[in-house]
Amino acid sequence: MSTPAPLTYESLLEIFRQTDERLKLQFQDTDERLKLQFQDTDERMQRDFQASRQENDKQFRKMKRGIDKAIEATNKAVEASARQLKILQKEIGSLGTRVGDVIEKMVEGNIVTQFQELGYDITDCYENRRFGDRGTSNSGEIDLILEDGDTAILIEVKTHLKIAHVKDHLKRMEKYRRHIDAKNRGFQCHYIGAVAGTVVADNVVDYAHEKGLYVIIQSARSTEVLPQPAGFVPQKW
Repeated sequence: MSTPAPLTYESLLEIFRQTDERLKLQFQDTDERLKLQFQDTDERMQRDFQASRQENDKQFRKMKRGIDKAIEATNKAVEASARQLKILQKEIGSLGTRVGDVIEKMVEGNIVTQFQELGYDITDCYENRRFGDRGTSNSGEIDLILEDGDTAILIEVKTHLKIAHVKDHLKRMEKYRRHIDAKNRGFQCHYIGAVAGTVVADNVVDYAHEKGLYVIIQSARSTEVLPQPAGFVPQKW
């Protein structure tokens, strides 16, 4: 069995040198591996970031297209509403003309003859007769008045006659009665009411008859005073 050589200063230096070389090689290897790992991680992060950015851009473009479509649809809806508003304004503007046309057809038609057949000796008719102080609660306007001397028929005309219009005319009849009494004291004249329209529902006809008003239907062909129900008595003011 050989005896180990004794350690000398030179042998210790050699051991340290060899150890230092091995450590350097290990550090170099570790450093290379870390650099490769960091490089790979950085590349993956850049790829992920780029993919995420592309996806975000895609989502943004998709969202923008949706917003653009919504804005376009809203603009179209606004334009359609504007067109409808213009049509409505035109219809409202021509409402007076249509009511005037109804009155004109009633006067030109056989409305007078029909009331004569009901026992009224009509001799005069007046259109759009205003009464009272304009702008006050006692003022108003009668669309058509048929007179036979001591009796007058006051007619309210609407294109689409409703119960509210009938109620308004009843109040108008009362105001007109007060107006005449204040203006012509001692003059005895009876006033009878009638309502007319081109569109009149059955319940409106029934309500007007219940209140003692005649009901007139104006169609494109003729004007007709509707038959009164049994027991009908025209109300007098």
